[in-house]
Amino acid sequence: MINMGEDKNSLNRKAKRKGGEMMKTRMKKLGLLTAVFALALFLYSLPAKAVPVIDAGANSLFFTNVENWIDEDDSGDISAGDTFYGILNVQNISNGGLDIWGMDNVGGDGTLDTLTGYFLTTVTGVNVHG
Repeated sequence: MINMGEDKNSLNRKAKRKGGEMMKTRMKKLGLLTAVFALALFLYSLPAKAVPVIDAGANSLFFTNVENWIDEDDSGDISAGDTFYGILNVQNISNGGLDIWGMDNVGGDGTLDTLTGYFLTTVTGVNVHG
């Protein structure tokens, strides 16, 4: 309610003060929401860090894949500009003849380990040795 004895400048100062308090409250809420969102992202990303450990030395990856070849110049031979794309599934990784990771390892929660991916490669040049 407006006091009839207050002048216009006094009302403007009160409105600015109230607006500033509202802005501070909004900024605090935004800061809290940002912190909660960052924490949620961190916690969500933790399980995604489970990758096979590659030991020092010669490691061998045994995998199956399905690939497609796009013969850009219809030459029937692999040439610059051709594209290969597909999917792959790693079955096991070994080092020194011993498996250090396998897709049939059972995780603690009853799930199976998997290491899969996709690829897209463009041929930039062909060297014929012969």
